[in-house]
Amino acid sequence: MNRNTSNPVILQQKIIHLQAELSKYKSMQKDQLFLENQKLREQINQLKSENELLKQQFVSTNIREAEKSNPVQHTNKIHRARPTKSEAKEIESGWFFSNLIHENSKK
Repeated sequence: MNRNTSNPVILQQKIIHLQAELSKYKSMQKDQLFLENQKLREQINQLKSENELLKQQFVSTNIREAEKSNPVQHTNKIHRARPTKSEAKEIESGWFFSNLIHENSKK
């Protein structure tokens, strides 16, 4: 019997077989792409966490270098939401004098 016959039953069987093979191949490709995508997401998350750690190291290194080059004397001042009356007068007089000097320099 000739395999290349044009018998509709044999052709239909070949079509069904090829469709099943195609479906199997698509499923394997889909699984491969899914696994690859999952691995890439894990790498992205790992790189993000490494990036955060590097940012923290960079900031802490900059802070340490700034402290070494410009030592700041820490004072125990209490920061208030509003200045006291004497502080308010100092602020007003400072503002007044700075504006007065600015106005004089304009003339």
